[in-house]
Amino acid sequence: AGHLFSSAVPAQAPALIALGAAAGVLAQRIRRKRAAEERAARLLRELPTVADTLELSVLAGESVGGAIARFAGSSRGVAAEELAAVLTAHRGGGGLAEALTGAAGATAHPEAGRLYDLLGHAHRTGGRLADALADLAVDYRAALARDLTAEGGRRALAAYGPILGLM
Repeated sequence: AGHLFSSAVPAQAPALIALGAAAGVLAQRIRRKRAAEERAARLLRELPTVADTLELSVLAGESVGGAIARFAGSSRGVAAEELAAVLTAHRGGGGLAEALTGAAGATAHPEAGRLYDLLGHAHRTGGRLADALADLAVDYRAALARDLTAEGGRRALAAYGPILGLM
């Protein structure tokens, strides 16, 4: 019976198992990286609206913490999730500025880090937050426009490249 079992398992089985495991690990890493990139792209698209919404709350007299709480409580998306985590860290005993600094370092996109740093700085110093948020929203919209223009150029090259190659 031992002879029958050993002949049924090919000699390459351990190598095939190792190759399959390596392929699975690689596929999982690619999937995780793609999910992180998609999350960062969603966050980047949300940032102009987030800055505008926070600006309106601050202009209406809300504190930084109040504006964040209002936004996180009434919104959905990556930014709302990150700001809700800031509030959770703040309510857990940390300061709001420290929670915002932590969020700036852990955010899905570095541009959101600028927003969180600005909010933390304004909370610490009481600076002119509404004007800074308005300027930041303009910067975010300009960056999105540049990204869209660049993407359009890449797609045009991809579409015309084969045609030019055939000519």
